Amino acid sequence: QGEAGAVFQQLESSGIVTRPFENEGIRVTIGTPDENDRFLDAIGSR
Repeated sequence: QGEAGAVFQQLESSGIVTRPFENEGIRVTIGTPDENDRFLDAIGSR
């Protein structure tokens, strides 16, 4: 499952929908400013 799978599961448990791509990563669609802030908080980028 790798790192992308772990990130996908972490985000999913936080209520954030992403799409996993095996051996490539995850797909994230740009949302509203509030949705983007929630995503960044969930992955620890802020």
